[in-house]
Amino acid sequence: MQEYLSITVSRKSSESFAAESRVAKAEDNLASAYEQFLSAVDRGDDSAILDAYKQVGELTREAVAFQQQSLALQKLHQDEYFLQFASIGSSVEQTDQIYGPGTDVEIGNNPGEMWREYHVGDFIIGVSFLNGTSAAEIISKADKSEINESEMKAIINGSGPLSQWKGPITIQPDGVGYANAERQYIFAYSSGQRTAILDTLSYFRQEQALQADGEESQIDAWERLNDTGNGTHRSILEQDVTGAIGQ
Repeated sequence: MQEYLSITVSRKSSESFAAESRVAKAEDNLASAYEQFLSAVDRGDDSAILDAYKQVGELTREAVAFQQQSLALQKLHQDEYFLQFASIGSSVEQTDQIYGPGTDVEIGNNPGEMWREYHVGDFIIGVSFLNGTSAAEIISKADKSEINESEMKAIINGSGPLSQWKGPITIQPDGVGYANAERQYIFAYSSGQRTAILDTLSYFRQEQALQADGEESQIDAWERLNDTGNGTHRSILEQDVTGAIGQ
């Protein structure tokens, strides 16, 4: 029986991420209002100064309220738990059981492909389902920090025992990869882009064909929408990994 690796992550809900987003937006609005206030002062426009002063006060109260909500949610979800990563080849229901309920994301026009986004602890995970079965996962962290070696091993271990994986394979200029010849899976991580991808070899070839035809692949679209990487760079990293399984 396969033994699964797990990592410790904070129990951070989608509600927590939404609260943090509201705080960031409120702080941006407050900064903009304060700039308008200073501009009015420089112009000596008493009416504009009064209006801007009122707006700064209202936005300050709003920002403080959002900060308090965010802190309360952080305390509520500050406990930790062990995360095992979902296996490639899992159904939507199986993946949801591991990561929690995901959100459907409209990407591309492939009628047989569906993407779901998951927020698990500090991780943002995009999963592509082909005809109901996962074929690729793109993994990054919300704070754009590095995915370390133990986390990489936990990711690939979800899709097969570590004994099946060849690696780590150093990929120039900033990558590391693993290859599973038995299951025809590949994993590539770019430290520069702070993004990892785990997919089947056949899915990677499908994406390559789209790129060769000058079309945007599904993964390219995901990376563009989420600002998580560069498709050409990722494709080069993955191509280097395929050599480890003789492809």
